Amino acid sequence: MPRKKKEAPNHGKYYEVKAVVGHRIDGRPVYKSFYSKISKEDARNKAEAYNVQQALADQAGGVFLEGQKTVTFGRWAEKWLDVYNKPFVDDNTFRYTYQGIVKKHLLPFFGTIAWEEVMKAFSDIGYKGALTYECMFFTRHLPRSLEEDVVALSLHIARVLEEMME
Repeated sequence: MPRKKKEAPNHGKYYEVKAVVGHRIDGRPVYKSFYSKISKEDARNKAEAYNVQQALADQAGGVFLEGQKTVTFGRWAEKWLDVYNKPFVDDNTFRYTYQGIVKKHLLPFFGTIAWEEVMKAFSDIGYKGALTYECMFFTRHLPRSLEEDVVALSLHIARVLEEMME
C-alpha cells in the first residue's frame, strides 16, 4: 500500500484554514483565516482555540479581542470598525460616517482619556467653569426606541463626572 502524500501548504509557505467565527445580523457566517507553518491540522487547532476563547468571552459577558486580557473601548471600537463595518460599506461611507464619528467623538471620550485623573486635576486646581460633554451623535444610527436610554446614559455619565470633581 502506498504511503499517504503529505499535504502541501495552500497559502504560500503556510497552511490556511477558514473557519466560521460568528454570524452577521442577517445570519450570514463571518469567516476568519487561520495559518500555520506546520500543518493544516495545526491551523484547525488554532481556529478551534479561537472559537473556544470567543465562546468563553461571550459567556462571561465580555468582548473577545484575540490575545487581550482586558479591552479598552478604544481597542474594541477599532476592531468593530475593521471587522463589522469596513467590509460592508462603501469606503467613503466608512471613512466619513463611521470612522469619523468613532475617532472624533467617541474615542476621545470613552477610549483615550483617563477621566478619574482628569476630573481630579480639575478639582485640585479648583476649576468651577463649564464642561462640555458632546453626545449629539449617539443616537444617529440607533433605532428611535433607544433614544431615551441613550439620553439617560449620557445624563448619568455627566453626573458621575461632575461628582468626581467634588
